[in-house]
Amino acid sequence: MDETLHTPEDWARLGRQVRQRRQQLDMTQQGLAAAGAPSVTVISKIEGARPGPYDGKIIVRLERALQWAPGSIDAILNGGEPSPVDKDATSPLEIATVKAAIPQAAETVIPPSGPVSGTALNEALLMHLRAMEEQQAALLQEVKVLHKKVDDLQRQQATHQERHETGEQASA
Repeated sequence: MDETLHTPEDWARLGRQVRQRRQQLDMTQQGLAAAGAPSVTVISKIEGARPGPYDGKIIVRLERALQWAPGSIDAILNGGEPSPVDKDATSPLEIATVKAAIPQAAETVIPPSGPVSGTALNEALLMHLRAMEEQQAALLQEVKVLHKKVDDLQRQQATHQERHETGEQASA
C-alpha cells in the first residue's frame, strides 16, 4: 500500500474506523493482535493515523481480525466504508464441491440402461443428496480445523513480530 496516495485525512478516517470497529467487537489492541491482527505497535500506528507503508499481509490480517471483507481498508482510505464479512455467503469450497458432484449425480440418477421410474429417480436423488450432505459436513469440519490452525499460526506470527519490533525499539 503506497502511503503517498492518501492524505492525512484519509489516514485519520482509517484510524477512526479501525478503533470504532475494534471497540464494537469489544476488543483491546492486545486482544485484536491476539485474534490474528498485526502487532499492537502496528494497530496503534494505524489508529493514530500514521501513514504506512503497510504491506498486504498486514492489511489482510487486520481486515480478517476486524471481520471486514477484503478491500475494506482500501475502501476507507478512498473515502468509502468497510464491508462486513458475509457469514452466510457460499464459500468457494462449497461451490467447488457441488460442481464436482454434479457429474457423479448424473451417473447415479440416470443409469446407462435406459428410462427410470419417477420413484426410483427420486430415491436415487435423495440417496445422492444425503451422500453429498455427508461429504459437505466432513469438508466443513476440515475447513474449521484449517481455519483454527491458520489463526493459531497468525497469533504466533503476531507474537513473534511484536517481540521483534519491541527488540528493535529497545536497541534504538
